[in-house]
Amino acid sequence: MKKVLVIALFALVSCKNGENKYPANDSATSVALTKGSNSDVLSAGLATLMSDYFKLKNSFVKEDTNDIKVNALQLSKDAELVPIKQMKADATIVENANVTIQSIISQIQGLNGEPGIEDKRKDFQTMSEQLYDLLRITQYDKEVVYHFSCSKALNDNGGYWLDNSSKVENPYLPKLTPKCGDILDSLDFRKK
Repeated sequence: MKKVLVIALFALVSCKNGENKYPANDSATSVALTKGSNSDVLSAGLATLMSDYFKLKNSFVKEDTNDIKVNALQLSKDAELVPIKQMKADATIVENANVTIQSIISQIQGLNGEPGIEDKRKDFQTMSEQLYDLLRITQYDKEVVYHFSCSKALNDNGGYWLDNSSKVENPYLPKLTPKCGDILDSLDFRKK
């Protein structure tokens, strides 16, 4: 009986007359992060980046290592020139986009440093996912971009890529299984 009284007394004291140490989130003080339309300069920079990404993807489809190197170098230059700071969005969104584009640049540099095409494909896979994230953050609005996956790519670990066409052109297994690929998502932020 003493145990029950002690527990009841403890519960009563810990409530402190119904005061709540953690008040409910006041909707007047919590504001969603916002993003406005992209500036023409930012949109043009992203469009150039995507155009050269698609060239790089096609170089992997052709398995042309010289083209891969040339297109990766151009893509890196394009990424450095994307004016993320002109993005009309909350500072947190802009910083997230900036960090993502810096990761893309680093991944492209890694891709260029790899001697073999299979290692280059691994870096291409990672960079493609980072670019997919960047397109979602910036809400790229110049064209529809398809997000593909092939489960057989990269020794059955799966590989992802982006394309501006819904037609499957696998950059990982272009000779073995060129049609291996499923659309996971399509990004369409164009004004309607």
